[in-house]
Amino acid sequence: MKQRLGFFATQSRVFFTVAIMFAGVLFGGISASHYLTTQASPQVNTVQINTGGGANSPFAADEYGNGGIASKTKAAIDASGVSNPAPQGVYQTYRYGNFSYSIPNLVPNASYTVHLDFAETYWTKAGQRIFNVKLNGQQVLSNFDILAAVGRANKAIVKQFSATADPTGKITIQFIRIKDNALVNGIEVFAGSMLISPPTPTPSPTSPATQTGSTQAGPPAAVPPPAPAGQHTFSFRNTMSQTVWVGMSSSKYIPLNGGWTLAPGASMSVILPSGWNGRIWGRTGCTFNSAGVGSCETGDCDGRLQCAGADGQLPRSLGEFNLNSWDGMDFYDISLVDGYNVPMFINTFGGNKPDPITSNGCISRPASAGPSGCIQDVNATCPAVLQKKDASGKVISCQVACNVFHTDQYCCRGPYMPRAMCNPANWPVNYAKVFKDAVPFAYSYPDDDATSTFTCAPDCNYRITFGLTG
Repeated sequence: MKQRLGFFATQSRVFFTVAIMFAGVLFGGISASHYLTTQASPQVNTVQINTGGGANSPFAADEYGNGGIASKTKAAIDASGVSNPAPQGVYQTYRYGNFSYSIPNLVPNASYTVHLDFAETYWTKAGQRIFNVKLNGQQVLSNFDILAAVGRANKAIVKQFSATADPTGKITIQFIRIKDNALVNGIEVFAGSMLISPPTPTPSPTSPATQTGSTQAGPPAAVPPPAPAGQHTFSFRNTMSQTVWVGMSSSKYIPLNGGWTLAPGASMSVILPSGWNGRIWGRTGCTFNSAGVGSCETGDCDGRLQCAGADGQLPRSLGEFNLNSWDGMDFYDISLVDGYNVPMFINTFGGNKPDPITSNGCISRPASAGPSGCIQDVNATCPAVLQKKDASGKVISCQVACNVFHTDQYCCRGPYMPRAMCNPANWPVNYAKVFKDAVPFAYSYPDDDATSTFTCAPDCNYRITFGLTG
């Protein structure tokens, strides 16, 4: 699907039609959005404020603030690590000190998601500006140091939180200095609550090495909570014995700034709007400091807990989604075209046809429609030449032949770009079969559309499971 629905492949060309497949605190801006659910297509009520500065489209001039001092800088701000950043002029103005913003005219008791955009433009060493942030009286940032979180001065970073408007339709944000002054460059409040249910442990997860799939009905699996009209619930589960750090990238809205922790046995959900498209993957072996900076052994996204639009390092298993992309249909898939690190599969809820994948990650279909079977751990059968190992010698991911041998034939490029020529059966070694045998419903090479792309309509919700059984 990545080639035909706007997803970008590392080793293959890009197609553009669906038809082929069927043949201080630095605070510069506040943006509040809420999707109303009285119509099938959500409407947006948006407030965007350039805190400490004048109007900078689409941000309005500073208002609704109390306390603090407005100021500005001429320094250029690097926003390359931020998805859908505010205008440069918003990052170059700010309010500092002890201050608050009370955003009015929201829907009383409705769910919102708040983005706080920051950039340190004065200090050049960590530890010089430290502050707390409270959202509706609840502390959401403690001893926050912008420079320590982002790594250097004049670079933007986003922090993201769920919030509920009070009974009068307000969301209040307080910035409280601890050392020097609080100072901020951006708040954006998006439609609905991105975090529907906090991570909740479930009993007895098992490790990938000991899990086995089954075509029989498995243990009861939680159904994603319903989404507001015109939106979609995405639930995430970790049935493994190791922690997974979820990564997400999109050219549109990114919940929780594209990264969060999913402990063994945990589950959580987010809401995504109709028309959303993006990628989801799991990271393993991660270590982060209190500012969310660190690294992962697999799937790393620029050394950040919150990927903020950055893609995951290869090799990594990948879930791809394009919601309401054609004729009201959602398109989705699991792609191993760029490699594998953790087992993952997708279940659907709603729609007008049965889910093709069982809650245990199995698929049963006629041979003419593609292979049947249950998800297995690719790392357990990965050929030695494709293996990536950790310091202890344990296989932690499996590379694809293209990224190891770099030949036109394995990469389906050059003379092997035409579909008829991109055939793993003709490769010197059919390495794609390793991936397809283990995950029969996943992309195993770039032209694996017919057996690997799935659709759902209408009003579908999704559950992404990291593990070999539901």
